[in-house]
Amino acid sequence: MKRSGRRPRLKYTRNGKGVVNHAGAVLLADVAERVGLTGGLSEAMSVTRQRQGGHDRGKVICDLAVMLADDGKVISDLATLRDQPRLFGEVASDPTAWRTLEAVDEMVLDRINQARAKARAAAWSAGVDPGFYVIDIDATLVGSHSEKEHAAPTYKHTFGFHPLMAYLDATGEALAGMLRPGNAGSNTAADHVRVLDDALFQLPVDPADVEVIMRADTAGCTHSLLEACVERNVRFGACQAFCVRKSGLLVGGQVSCRRPGKWISNALSACFQPQVPVPAVPLRVVVMSLAANRSSLSAAASVGKWPRFLDTLRSW
Repeated sequence: MKRSGRRPRLKYTRNGKGVVNHAGAVLLADVAERVGLTGGLSEAMSVTRQRQGGHDRGKVICDLAVMLADDGKVISDLATLRDQPRLFGEVASDPTAWRTLEAVDEMVLDRINQARAKARAAAWSAGVDPGFYVIDIDATLVGSHSEKEHAAPTYKHTFGFHPLMAYLDATGEALAGMLRPGNAGSNTAADHVRVLDDALFQLPVDPADVEVIMRADTAGCTHSLLEACVERNVRFGACQAFCVRKSGLLVGGQVSCRRPGKWISNALSACFQPQVPVPAVPLRVVVMSLAANRSSLSAAASVGKWPRFLDTLRSW
C-alpha cells in the first residue's frame, strides 16, 4: 500500500515567516494521528483494498473529515488540501476519494465506528473527558437542488434529505447519524433507537455506572424510544406540544413519563376543562426522568392560569 499517511513535520512559530493558509486544519489531522484515529481508519478500510499500491484509504477518509471541518461542501473541495502538499502531504484525487466512499458498506461502516470509538476513548483518557454526558438527538432538513439519490419531498414542503443526528452536548462531538430520505418520518422510533445505540457505542462510559441523559424534542416522545432508554439505563428528557382551543378543551398530543413501575401516556382532554372560553394557547409539557419524584415533571409556557392542569401533572 502506498503510505500517503505521513504528513510533513511542521514548526509552529509566531514570527510571521513562512505563513500558510489553513494551518489550523492540519492540527485536526495531527490530533487524529496522535489518538490513533488515522491508523484505526486505515485498518478499518484495509478490507476494501483491491491492490497493493494506491492511497491509504484511512488517510483519505481522514482528509475528507478535515476538509469538511474546514468548511468544505463537496468532494472537489479536497483541492484546498491538495494544493498545499507541504502542509497536508499527498492528498488523493477526487476520483480516488469517490472510490473510497463507494467502498464503504455496512460491514466497513461498523469497522469505522469501532475505530472512532477507540480513538475517542484514547482522547478522553488523555484528559478531554467532559465529565457529564447529555446526548442530543434531533433531525434536520438538508435541501437538494436536484434529484440526488434518496432526495425526496419533506414535511416542510421542501426537497432533499432528512438525516437524524446525535451530538454530545458537552463537547459538540458528532456521535452518530443516520442518512435518511427527505420523506422519512419525524418521529420514527426505530430510527431514534438505532441512533441512540450508535451514540452509546461511541461513549467510553457505561450508563450503568455514570449518568447518561438522552435529550430530544417532540419527535423523540415515543414509547419505543423512552422504553429503549430505560432498558439501557439512560435517563431521558423529551417533550410534547399541546394546544388549547377556544372551547377550552385540550386537544392533541401525548405525555410520556417514566416512574418506577408505572407508565403515564394519555391525552389530557379530560383533565383540563376551564369554565370560561380561552383563546388558543400553545402548551408544551416537558417530560423527564431525571428524578423519580414529582419535580421531574414540569409544564412550560403560559399554563399558570389553570392550576387543575398543573395539579394533574404533579399528582403523577
